Amino acid sequence: QTPTVEVLQEWAASNGISHPVLADASWQVSYRYQFAGYPATHLLAPGMDIVAVDAHIAKADIEALLPN
Repeated sequence: QTPTVEVLQEWAASNGISHPVLADASWQVSYRYQFAGYPATHLLAPGMDIVAVDAHIAKADIEALLPN
């Protein structure tokens, strides 16, 4: 069963997670971004282009993609 938004928000807050968390019950997003397993980390550039999948993503990599 897919968790509710409230459950996900509580879980993220209790684990100190501030980035968006996705409940993908239909797997549409997972398939689009070549899901490999849980947990999965994808770094997306503006325009939703995949930059990295399940790789070490350095702070500098993330900051380079942020708007100025």
